[in-house]
Amino acid sequence: MKTTFWSTVLVFLITAFSTVNAQDCPKGDSESPKYFSLYKEYYKQGNIEKALPYWKILYDEAPGFGKTVFIDGAEIYEYLIQNTSDEVSKQKYVDTLLAIYDKRIKCWGDEAYVLQLKGISIAQYRPNDYPHAVKVLSKAIALAGNDAKYYGIATYFNLLINLKDEAPGINVDFIKKEYNKLVDICDANIQAGELSEQFQEVKAGMTYNLKEYVLPKRFAAGADWYSWTDKVKEDSIHAWVSQDSSISNVEDIVSNISRDADLKDSKVRFDLEQILFNDHPTAIRANNIGAYFYEIKDFKNAIPYFQKAVELTTDSTKKAGAYLALADTYRQADDFPSAREAARQAMTLDTTSAQPYYLIGVLYLSSGSKCGTGTGFNSQRVLWPAYDYFKKALELDPSFDEVVSPLMRDYKKFLPTRAEVAAKGLKVGGKYLVPCWINEEATVIVRD
Repeated sequence: MKTTFWSTVLVFLITAFSTVNAQDCPKGDSESPKYFSLYKEYYKQGNIEKALPYWKILYDEAPGFGKTVFIDGAEIYEYLIQNTSDEVSKQKYVDTLLAIYDKRIKCWGDEAYVLQLKGISIAQYRPNDYPHAVKVLSKAIALAGNDAKYYGIATYFNLLINLKDEAPGINVDFIKKEYNKLVDICDANIQAGELSEQFQEVKAGMTYNLKEYVLPKRFAAGADWYSWTDKVKEDSIHAWVSQDSSISNVEDIVSNISRDADLKDSKVRFDLEQILFNDHPTAIRANNIGAYFYEIKDFKNAIPYFQKAVELTTDSTKKAGAYLALADTYRQADDFPSAREAARQAMTLDTTSAQPYYLIGVLYLSSGSKCGTGTGFNSQRVLWPAYDYFKKALELDPSFDEVVSPLMRDYKKFLPTRAEVAAKGLKVGGKYLVPCWINEEATVIVRD
């Protein structure tokens, strides 16, 4: 019974709504196409004076004829507004323009989009009514979400900056909150790719305005900052973050201290990087934090950040570089198999780079104590694949001669002799499968 009841109510509501819509927005009669054709022809010619009477007939009597009537009507009244010097007439035209937007929503929907147009028009033609424009644009963006237009976002945020501390509720805290919400919308559209350039420009403009007109100027030129001790600087940074932990504020602080020679590689800088990373992970932030842990030799904590940098990097060459950073960190952490695997991934992504071959060569060169006692044949044979990889690195990039050739000369004395190789039944220049964790075929070479 409940299902039948609610189905009946739903049908009634749909029918009732459709009837009201049809009554308020009729499609016109047989004359409507003629009026449309007449106004459209004059409109195309730029003859607004002759187009307007026919347009008005459709707007008043047949608003359901087509959405084009409203689109053209808005453009007609924009023209009239911009081409009159009489203020009274201008304001009447503005009233009509805003009414066109309201009636378009009533007849054709698309409220989120049309309200953005309306809010922009209020801001443009009625500067004394900025608070109203803010309300309209706020509602429009809330309805649109990630589908909000970049020009609607830009206008809304500029209005907030203009009304800061002058309109009720539009204070520093409110603007920072709105900034974070608008940046999320921009980021979603930047990630989507379509119109990403426009959204990037809007985001950059909002960030500049936030720093210039909202956030306190802690790093202004000529400030005492550069004469402070590191301890005072760090204490001040912690205080600023405790006062305002918004992402925009943390980004501003990081941007400035990254140029400070005393703090750019400090723990406090990377504590802030972690705050930013947790809010919005990026490859650059992951790499920065991984590099910090690497520098302080905390390789265990560096590895997951370099792994995240690999995951978040899309460009193949940059991803290869991220894999190399991960590989070297595994090497430092004494996890040679994982280091080699990461280096091999880098090889696949960038076939022209000598670095992965050099790194694997270093891994094999350092494996004497892992595959033997450190002396004797079991430890000597790990040099063979190392030399193979060094030679490949030199083939790809002769500039590696500066680091590879000295290594090969220094380790030559640790190679087995010709007699020792013969005693093992091996042939110089032949191939040999090196066991241990290496398990790779290499060229047999000797010291003499």
